[in-house]
Amino acid sequence: MAEKQGKFARGKRERTEVTVLVGSRLKSIRVKRKISQAKTAEASGISSKYLGEVERGEANISIELINRIAAALNAPMSAILENEHERPHQELISEIVTLAPRLNEKDARTAYRMIKMLVE
Repeated sequence: MAEKQGKFARGKRERTEVTVLVGSRLKSIRVKRKISQAKTAEASGISSKYLGEVERGEANISIELINRIAAALNAPMSAILENEHERPHQELISEIVTLAPRLNEKDARTAYRMIKMLVE
């Protein structure tokens, strides 16, 4: 079932692994950048309600809309669409090392325990 959203048609369907992943990445970027859902929606040309559906993985959005939301968040589309399962092992390790210093003490300890459990 397609509904109209501005001049773009949108399709709403069951949540899938892909729609949930894309939505959660969009929300994560938005929250990290401290941009409200309302401002992001307005800059993307969609309603806040629809952006909420996207962030929950309830909407199957177009590449064009991903591009508009990424632009509103000042983020590259690759940050939203990248599949970490395809990244080389060493690149993933490097990313972990890059991200680790941003953790507060409590989260660093949790991350340490999780990694230690994975390698033992």
